[in-house]
Amino acid sequence: MKSKFLPVGLVVAILSGSLFPAAGIFASDISFGPIRLKSVLMVLIFLIMGYTIKREALKQIRSFLLPVCCGASIALLIGPLLGIGIVRMFHPTEGIALGLLVMACMPTTLSSAIVLTTVAGGSSVLAVILTVVMNLLGVVVLPFSLRIALASGSELNMDPWPLLWNIVQLVLIPIFIGAILQIPLRSKKVSWLGFVPQACVIAFVWIAISAQAETLSTVSVSLIGMIVLQALMVHIGLLLIATAVWKLFKLQRSYGIAMLFTGSQKTLPIMVTVLLLLQKAEPALDPLIGHATLAGVLFHFSQILLDSFIAARLSKSSSAKTHPQS
Repeated sequence: MKSKFLPVGLVVAILSGSLFPAAGIFASDISFGPIRLKSVLMVLIFLIMGYTIKREALKQIRSFLLPVCCGASIALLIGPLLGIGIVRMFHPTEGIALGLLVMACMPTTLSSAIVLTTVAGGSSVLAVILTVVMNLLGVVVLPFSLRIALASGSELNMDPWPLLWNIVQLVLIPIFIGAILQIPLRSKKVSWLGFVPQACVIAFVWIAISAQAETLSTVSVSLIGMIVLQALMVHIGLLLIATAVWKLFKLQRSYGIAMLFTGSQKTLPIMVTVLLLLQKAEPALDPLIGHATLAGVLFHFSQILLDSFIAARLSKSSSAKTHPQS
């Protein structure tokens, strides 16, 4: 049941958010004082991650150097090149091309890649480290990779401090608190605890799809299909490269799984921020931003949906190896 919870939940979230968006839009407006519901969900994910991290895994941090270097290179260097290749192959409209290229240059997601790594039986500690490293490096690398991908001479200036502060608040502090809670609670095992981060990711997708339902309803099915096809070609390309690196360097299974998801997934919130920065730097891009945002949204959800099925398959494989039939 646990391996099927995320993929089935995501399908339900996408369908319900598309067909009945009112509830998701209402949920997106829920706040607890200055704190929005989405921030609460993200904190909850990493609080539980910290609580369930095995202390033995922390002793293996030295062995993380190779997968961290490989994962960051795949996401931040190979990703943009794949994006350029796919755009040149399909020649989409300017707005869609802009969205795909910007998305291909992005670092990994802040939450879903880590949750999927955990579901698949990978190293959640390595996934967290990869996520933090990629997002911080992404701030430095993005202006250069975007300039190459967009073949633009414009300057893109990104302030790294807001991103760093968000990572500290929403990722590192909750993980630290969760790890500390292991001491008084003695890591008591609760059977349903593993479902909570997955439920939070499902809620994220439901809320975001609901917010984009009106935009999606005005776009033809054929255009949506073409965007999803091109997005998945970039994503699957990164998955295949990550798998090849995993096998080439003979990384242990849990490390390979962490690198697989963090090295191939792309974050949507930073992508939207970059589009706003590009729009500000180049006012001529204004007519393209709508379709570019749509491409980013479809890219984001298609990768998560595909990876949820991959994680479920890997989870079954891990269980079979741990509990072989007699």
